[in-house]
Amino acid sequence: MKALPHRISLMDAAVLLCALEDQLMREAHLHSAESLGNLRRLTEIRNRSVLAHGYQSISHQESAELEKRAKHILNSYWRLTYPDQNLEQRIEQLRFLKNL
Repeated sequence: MKALPHRISLMDAAVLLCALEDQLMREAHLHSAESLGNLRRLTEIRNRSVLAHGYQSISHQESAELEKRAKHILNSYWRLTYPDQNLEQRIEQLRFLKNL
């Protein structure tokens, strides 16, 4: 059996986790071809932007869409990992760091 490479891309990881029926992928609604296609589209937007590897600016709408998806995935992870904690409350507890 061939081993996985030491590094894999974000989309390769997402497809692999989806194939393995990973709980986070289900919780984050990333368990269908359509949702993975949407993730790929957002990843391409991010990668072309100055936020990551690229040289292009992104629109306000694209930025809002990236933020919404990132928050959704983070909330999904948080619910699975810390079921007794509220993420929004935790963020508020840590918000003082922003003002330092």
